Amino acid sequence: MKVFNPPFARPLTEAEVARLCGDGTRAATDALAADIGLAPDLVGLIHEAGRDLDLSSLMPQLEGIFIPERWQESVDRLTLRTRRDQSGMTILAIYLRCLNVTRRRYADFGLPDRTFRDTMGFFPRMLEAYRSAHGRVWFDEANWAVRQVSLTLLRIDELEFEFIGGDSPRVDLHIPSDASLEAADLARTFAAFRTFLKDHCPAWTEAAVHCESWLLDPGLDELLPQRSRIRVFRGLFHVEGLQWADDFREWTAGRTDLADADLPERTSLQRAIKRHLLAGGRMGVGKGVLIPQAVSALDGRGDLARPAQ
Repeated sequence: MKVFNPPFARPLTEAEVARLCGDGTRAATDALAADIGLAPDLVGLIHEAGRDLDLSSLMPQLEGIFIPERWQESVDRLTLRTRRDQSGMTILAIYLRCLNVTRRRYADFGLPDRTFRDTMGFFPRMLEAYRSAHGRVWFDEANWAVRQVSLTLLRIDELEFEFIGGDSPRVDLHIPSDASLEAADLARTFAAFRTFLKDHCPAWTEAAVHCESWLLDPGLDELLPQRSRIRVFRGLFHVEGLQWADDFREWTAGRTDLADADLPERTSLQRAIKRHLLAGGRMGVGKGVLIPQAVSALDGRGDLARPAQ
């Protein structure tokens, strides 16, 4: 039986190991950080944290973050090695050094550099979101960022697509915090994804697309108008299960430590969720599979989404 591996993930080569340990990678990292949208003060913090890094001593862990089967062990060991840094900037500096290899791989695979920059926008987005919510800088996404570094997850237009290995091709869809869920934008994104598969990994063109998100909680139908963007998005999936969870708090309030009564009310979505919770309601994470026919029906329906959250 054929096993499908993520199409762009592979172990480090000897040349890539040499490149990581070379002085040129250190110099290139500052430019790369600015190129993916990191604010100058964050670039300075990252540069300072990585000033004395000896990547050669970390090579077993660095090799592991490029191999999905070794992610958890490698991140755990990197976290242990950098535990004195409570800001997470040291491990972020390590990841950004690795992105020099990742960017070269994009070019080797013929993938657009814009896709690289869009995908790596994850880093400034997460850092700024945490700073906005907590008033300080902290990188706490080491376990997730291996996907971007290893070229397992790519952002195409508005959404992120993660290639999952196994007996059959499968793609996990993720929704960035700055994604537009306008129907027209979703239609364009899925069309771009289909073209991407055809051009770069045709064996995955029939891959099932899965999504696990609080946006797929069917209970949102009771909180939002029929034409809301979220309801249009959820309608693209066959929801197969629901698990009670608080994921929505991070994405709607920016933090998970607020009591229901203290949740913000700046948007209609926040107000609806808060009323729901204070009335004794619950929210969860839905698990769904993309319905191709529903995606096809998006064309020409951009007007359905504009009343929004």
